[in-house]
Amino acid sequence: MKVFDIKTGIPDGWEGLDAGPQTNALFGEVVGRSKTLVWNGPVGVFEFERFKVGSASMLENVMKRTEQVNKNLLIIIGCYYSYRWW
Repeated sequence: MKVFDIKTGIPDGWEGLDAGPQTNALFGEVVGRSKTLVWNGPVGVFEFERFKVGSASMLENVMKRTEQVNKNLLIIIGCYYSYRWW
């Protein structure tokens, strides 16, 4: 497994199967200040243990946000596969 970033991109012959640390941090920042969240599908290939880190990170960030905000927060999880593996 190798981690690529926005600067290097994903080279030919490789596939992006999960979000990396920088993307997970960026998603966490956005979720942390959002009032409306729409999550429609897993972040990575969650069927494989090593590629469900992005989805687990997203779920963790969504749960943190719900603990921070009691009212005026709308969360829509639009795909069964976004959370079923948890």
